[in-house]
Amino acid sequence: MDLQETIFKCSEHSNCTTTENTTNTVLPTLAEQDDLAEQDKLLVRIGDTTDIGGGRVNQDDSYTIECEEFVVTSVIDGHGEDGELIANMCKTIMERNFAEHKDELLADPVNFLHKQFVCLHDEVTSNIVEKLRSQGTEVVVDEQRILQKEPYTNTWVPMKKGGATKSIILLIKSTLKLYIANVGDSEGILCCNSPVIRPSMLMYEKDSAPVVAGPNAPSNTLILTGDHSPSNKQEYYRMRSYKCLQSDPNYAEMRVIYDKNGERNKSNCLEVFDVTEDGVAHTREPPTYSYFKNMRKERATYVLTPPDSSRSAVLSVTRSIGDNMLQQYGVTCCPEIQSIELSPILDNLKKAGEDPILCVVLATDGVWDNWQYSDMSLFVLHESCVNAVRNCEDGAQRVTESLIMRNDLYGKRNFGTSADNATAALMYISKTHE
Repeated sequence: MDLQETIFKCSEHSNCTTTENTTNTVLPTLAEQDDLAEQDKLLVRIGDTTDIGGGRVNQDDSYTIECEEFVVTSVIDGHGEDGELIANMCKTIMERNFAEHKDELLADPVNFLHKQFVCLHDEVTSNIVEKLRSQGTEVVVDEQRILQKEPYTNTWVPMKKGGATKSIILLIKSTLKLYIANVGDSEGILCCNSPVIRPSMLMYEKDSAPVVAGPNAPSNTLILTGDHSPSNKQEYYRMRSYKCLQSDPNYAEMRVIYDKNGERNKSNCLEVFDVTEDGVAHTREPPTYSYFKNMRKERATYVLTPPDSSRSAVLSVTRSIGDNMLQQYGVTCCPEIQSIELSPILDNLKKAGEDPILCVVLATDGVWDNWQYSDMSLFVLHESCVNAVRNCEDGAQRVTESLIMRNDLYGKRNFGTSADNATAALMYISKTHE
């Protein structure tokens, strides 16, 4: 089945659970024209969908919210014992908060998004504690930890209830400015058909890693979300500044290790970083037992509780909602927040003689496990996809379902029955002439 067929037959995919959140919004560009008849308009269409993959439970979730002033889309990826519950909580709480605090969002989008992630973590923690108490479990919250009282030993032990990664794309309509906030590895990229996007266009707004000068060559794709993999040195420094070893302040108390399949005691795994006497972290060569976690050949790494912890816990990201056991060592619920102006990019496409259309791809790791960024861009901006988006009100939804169908095939080929839950949201933004 070719791409054109999958776009119009995606409803036949029996394993695909779809939430239709398609928008068809026409709004003026930032630069007002004297002659309104000659004015360009902006068309925004969105679709999102999810697939259970090889699991028995789908711990992913997503939502899209649109109003006159802005449009929001988000994907959530739960993990651990209560991963599905936490992902569902994140969706419900955030949908409520966006509806109730529109004025606050429009007045200061950056601080609004930051506050919502922090409050979301606190409310999720409170809800879990309330649920446990209603079931008769004696629990308390102590320095972000959820502690359970053991009935026989009369001691308090930390509980592992799981957590969720979460990424948000927020488009302010009046300014055509895109805000991106994320904790974890649900990545977002911006795609177009011509190399007119430069890394310097992405502005680092809050709680972001220090900007490192590097190549600023134009490209047709740009990663929008922060990198929260354990192998990110900036994240290691952040965790070290939060809590370092008393015996050696150059090292974070939180360990970062290369994973070894089948190793139950992760303390036996090699640490990713070697730190010099002046505090500079150097990445060690991966051990022979290490493995690639995705098709982009990124190594599987984890953060790990210190050896003297009363209970051990591992996590594949350095920022998340929940994961209370690890919050005390440096995992944080605070998002990295970036922004980018879309008008210059759309104008550059028009000047280059290209179709002025952009696509923002936001997806959980169950999607990104199977794709190169360049291949994703080719897929979502394929002629058949763009035609569907332009000509059908539900075109973005059809393309999103087609993407998840293709990802399901890739996931089965690459990971078999262990293919992860997969969720994607596509936001198409194009200029039309009326």
